[in-house]
Amino acid sequence: AVFWCRANGWIAWAMAEALLWLPEDYPGYNKVLIIFKTHMANLAKCQDKTGLWHQVLDYQESYLETSGSAMFVLAMARGVNHGWLDKKFVDTAIRGWEGISERITPDGIVSGICRGTPIGNTIDFYNKRETFDNDPRGLGAVIQAGIEVHKLLEKQIYSINK
Repeated sequence: AVFWCRANGWIAWAMAEALLWLPEDYPGYNKVLIIFKTHMANLAKCQDKTGLWHQVLDYQESYLETSGSAMFVLAMARGVNHGWLDKKFVDTAIRGWEGISERITPDGIVSGICRGTPIGNTIDFYNKRETFDNDPRGLGAVIQAGIEVHKLLEKQIYSINK
């Protein structure tokens, strides 16, 4: 009933991980690749002007969430890095990383990570979830997103103005 950011993030990350390890001649590889490309294209449409994504993807009144945003950046950057996604996703991934970077203090504190969340049935349920600094549900995603963006930047003639 609700397009929750981090749930979509886990799926984006899982598909990017599966594509990394599945042999291209595996019978289901192309099916996973098509689903991945479709998912990434639809997620790109939901990106906020800040570069982040909302806690409820299609409800702009919901807050901007860090962990799901990091998972999308990871998946998109990895997708470009491995040739699964068109280079037009470079800008989306970089804007996402810039938005995430705004949530990392100079001493490494990451803010805006939604607390642990069971499945809910309403927008209000997700929108009222608290966020915590350095919540472990998002730190790994932020680190992995940073690694994939670094690889992306190494391959591109592109720089972040920070």
